[in-house]
Amino acid sequence: MHLLLVAHSDLKVVKETIIGLSSAARERGHDVTVFLDGDSVQLVRSGRANKDIERLTPGGVRLLVCRTSAAMRGLEYLRDLVRGAGLSSLAELVELIEGSEKTIFLG
Repeated sequence: MHLLLVAHSDLKVVKETIIGLSSAARERGHDVTVFLDGDSVQLVRSGRANKDIERLTPGGVRLLVCRTSAAMRGLEYLRDLVRGAGLSSLAELVELIEGSEKTIFLG
């Protein structure tokens, strides 16, 4: 199964939910993609505060960041993001929604 998590907020509860759901789904062998837009792009800003999110990528979680939302918040380059995160677009989000068995929207 492929699980897609779409986050829009940088609230602590959203971050905790992303980490918890992603980890649990990966432990059960599911593919997980996290798409971040709006203020949630702050959750993958490089730095010590987001090391817990960064730890998801070696475990197979795909982190995608809306390029437009990131640029609006000063995150214009991959070096501004945690290791393993990539820039994406809302067009790709539509494709991800169509191709995922489960999609969960957070904040």
